Amino acid sequence: MDTHFQGQGLGSAVMIKIETYLHQMAKKGATIGLLAATGKEAFYGRYGYIPRPSETLGNGMCKFI
Repeated sequence: MDTHFQGQGLGSAVMIKIETYLHQMAKKGATIGLLAATGKEAFYGRYGYIPRPSETLGNGMCKFI
């Protein structure tokens, strides 16, 4: 994995854009799901996502609007 761009705030900037969009467009009661790379769950946790681990499907996370 190339880590050249890590620590520069790019992922945070992308997540802020995504979260802004979701808060404007998602209806109350919606569930937002994502797949997180192993060890990156804490990053998404900062945005309100909770772990939903699955041996079959991998590291899933979700957030309820």
